[in-house]
Amino acid sequence: MHYKRSFLTFIFLATAICTLSSCATSANYNKQLNYWIGKSERQLIMGWGVPDKQFQLNAHTLILSYRGCPR
Repeated sequence: MHYKRSFLTFIFLATAICTLSSCATSANYNKQLNYWIGKSERQLIMGWGVPDKQFQLNAHTLILSYRGCPR
């Protein structure tokens, strides 16, 4: 369960980055965010591609960093 919570934290961080970069409206931001809630890390990579950076915070938390939202 801890891993799933950490993954959801990652999703929120990734979509926050999208908001600041290429997701122009709050409606689009919410749409991007809501789609990925509950999805796996593998599904995210399949949808967004290889991340620009990865950060291993601890044994249960991996942050994948993207420069913008997928189109």
